[in-house]
Parts: sequence; structure tokens; C-alpha cells
Amino acid sequence: MILALDIGGTFIKWAAADGYELIRQGKTPTPQESLEDLMTAVRCIMEENSDLEITGLAVSYPGMEDPDTGNMVPFGALTYGLNKPVRKIFEAEFGLPVSLENDGRLAALAETQTGSLKDVSTGYVLVIGTGIGGAYVDHGRIDSGRHGYAGQISLFLTKDIRKNGLEAIWCAQNAMPPFLKKAAEELGQEVNGEAFMKLVREGNETAVRLLDEYMNDFTNVLFSLQMLYDPECFVIGGGISADELFIETMQRKYEELYKSLNLEVGHADIVPCRYRNTSNIIGALTLFYSQHSDR
Repeated sequence: MILALDIGGTFIKWAAADGYELIRQGKTPTPQESLEDLMTAVRCIMEENSDLEITGLAVSYPGMEDPDTGNMVPFGALTYGLNKPVRKIFEAEFGLPVSLENDGRLAALAETQTGSLKDVSTGYVLVIGTGIGGAYVDHGRIDSGRHGYAGQISLFLTKDIRKNGLEAIWCAQNAMPPFLKKAAEELGQEVNGEAFMKLVREGNETAVRLLDEYMNDFTNVLFSLQMLYDPECFVIGGGISADELFIETMQRKYEELYKSLNLEVGHADIVPCRYRNTSNIIGALTLFYSQHSDR
């Protein structure tokens, strides 16, 4: 039995898997203070599944390994793992074989193998959560770049960083936490993604306007990615991708953008991840089995 861990900036989602069958699933808050706290949280998950024989850990992590050193490159939702060999720390802590890769790339791996990118030549995966994971796929190969952080669209600059600081990066505007915080302020009530989309369906004028503004900003970045990579398909993941209206609105606003520019050119389709909010889990398992075929 393999324990797959989808470590996000807000929650650790986990699944005990027999092959690709998810026998048991759960989630727990992600520790924010230290790598030691993260190991403690994972140990608690292991103890929760002590009746199962766990023989390996498949880890989806919100960061990237330097391909030369194995240390975490200083990008990602969790700062306490930076410049540390997180995969090796997992191996030493639990005495089990471990696979570890960036969450966006693992979602892309899952979708490339058996999901929405299976028969697609080029595609870009975007996973909307605490940040915005990204990965570019070219004929089945996920590009990681020379320094290990290719595709990390979360850090795309949409404003002048000299004036706006970290508020200039895309995920500070279009990831779910900042968007829902803004929505709560304007709506006068706390909302999660599901509650917000319910208000949109009910015709709440503020919610409808906020979603339109969000999609305008989001599809502007998709347009930039289209010009850079010209992918055949954009694949959208994360929990919010399970909402059909969210995807339909993104599709509609992307078409509107091209019409407003009077550009009658071919461009990418927008589709949800086949595995929705378990794409990272499925991708982590896929990588683990490829690296540890005896498990």
C-alpha cells in the first residue's frame, strides 16, 4: 500500500492506494511553521493508517527540486523547505522509498498518462489552489527547464514588482485565497469556492461581477501563454475545476478576448483535469511506480 501525499499551502490531502485504487482518503491542515512540523503531520497520517502496510510515500510538493543538488528551489507555497533536500529528509524520517515532485508537474503527469492530455500533442496544465501550479507538456514530455522551475506560472508578473512587491505576482491575485478574501470583503460574508459559485448561480450581482473580473485577469494570462507556447489545450485543475460553471465561464471569457482583439486565429481549448482535485495524487502515484517498480 502506498501513501500518496498532496501537500498544498493550506491542506495536506492524502490517499492510501493499492495500485491506483484509492482505498482511503482524508485531509489535514498543512503546518506553516517548520519542516519538522510537516514531518509530524505526516507521521500522524501514517499512524491514522497504521492498520495498513504502507511501503512507500508518493509526495506532491508545492515547490521544485534543483536538478543538480536535490535541494528545493526558492519558489513555492511553503518557505520552510527552501534549500533543503526535502525528499531525502522524508526518506530518512520514515525509512521508506519516496518519490517527490512539483504539484503542477504531477497533475500534468497524471493528465498526460491517462487524462485530458492523453492524446494531445502540446498542453499547459494549471492547478488553481493556494497558488497556481503550472506545467507545459510537449508530446508527452513535461518541461522542467535548466534550473528546475520551468512552467511555474504562479510567479508570472502582472504588475510592476518594484512598486507592488509580491502583490505583483499572478498567484497573489488569481489563486483562490486572495480571490475569496476579496469576495468575502465585497459580499460581506465568508465564502469558500463552492459557496461563491452557488451565489453566482443564484444571480448575485456582486458575485457575478467578481467572477467576470477574475476570469478577465485569468484569461489575459492564458493569452500570454498561448502566444509563448501555442498549446493545443489548457487543462485546469484544483478543487474549483470540478465546478462546470467555473470552467464554462473561463471558456466564454477566453473566446470574448479573441473577439475583442479581432483575432481569428486558432487557439487552445480549455478543459478540466480528468482527475479534478485528485490529479496531484494520481500523478504522485504514477511517478512513484515508475521509480519503484517493485512496490
